[in-house]
Amino acid sequence: MGKEQKKEMEKIICPVCKVNFCYKDDYPDGSAGYLCYNCGMTSHSKLIPDTEYLEKAIISTPEFINDNMFLDEKRNIYWFLSTIRTVTGIVFPEPDDSFDGWNWAVAKIVSISEEEQKDYPIPGKDGEFYTNRLAIDDATHFRKNKFYDACQELGGILKTHQE
Repeated sequence: MGKEQKKEMEKIICPVCKVNFCYKDDYPDGSAGYLCYNCGMTSHSKLIPDTEYLEKAIISTPEFINDNMFLDEKRNIYWFLSTIRTVTGIVFPEPDDSFDGWNWAVAKIVSISEEEQKDYPIPGKDGEFYTNRLAIDDATHFRKNKFYDACQELGGILKTHQE
């Protein structure tokens, strides 16, 4: 039996920022995921109002992100600010009044010098220290409609996803 070929993601207009730089990805179970590369909002077809699935998502999500969720009335699903983690670091939303309420921060994983490692002990492992850390203190910031640029800074987005 042959391997089922994955369908190309569908490009749609984002219901949040109204820009045609959003993708819908259909999953084998019949559900769908959404991600806008302009505003960075994401959703899933199961994030329906008044459902246990949505309630679990809200409980496990930081208050700041919940405060910025958006109801897509056309699809009857909620959208949330994204957090993208890769082997090179993380893109995450960060509250900032000077950037119109929030911005995107990119924090890369950096090596810890041998001298500094003593400041980063591994809990429960005497004499062992971390050799890498997430450089939140040295994050690069992008305006809220520059999510794609933030992801490019991290190196986590394919060049094919361009406006």
